[in-house]
Amino acid sequence: MKKTLLFFIFLLNSTLCYSKSENDHTIKIYGLEKTNFDYKFRLIQESSFEKIELDCQSFFNGLNFYLDDGSLFESYYLENYECVNFFHAVDRWEKKFMCLNVNFENRNMSVDQSKKACSFKKN
Repeated sequence: MKKTLLFFIFLLNSTLCYSKSENDHTIKIYGLEKTNFDYKFRLIQESSFEKIELDCQSFFNGLNFYLDDGSLFESYYLENYECVNFFHAVDRWEKKFMCLNVNFENRNMSVDQSKKACSFKKN
């Protein structure tokens, strides 16, 4: 009985760890590229996403994450001031990098300029 209980606890713990790693994304951002729109930019980035757009022009502002096949994976909505602040933060750190950590399930996002913040996980 104890072995069965321990097995299920281990299985549950493994499932929780796996789901966490699937939802956490760490992205190195190096700068911005202009697009055909005045307030829509493509992030110069290193991650598992083909492209990430910062859209401060549409009705819903935010970050749009696209897969290799061009399909939209997820949108992370930002308030207007958050979008503008994110743009200025990336623009100021041009030619350096910043680390964007996103968890789509919990809707958490953080930005950090330290090398250590981007080194723990590559996507």
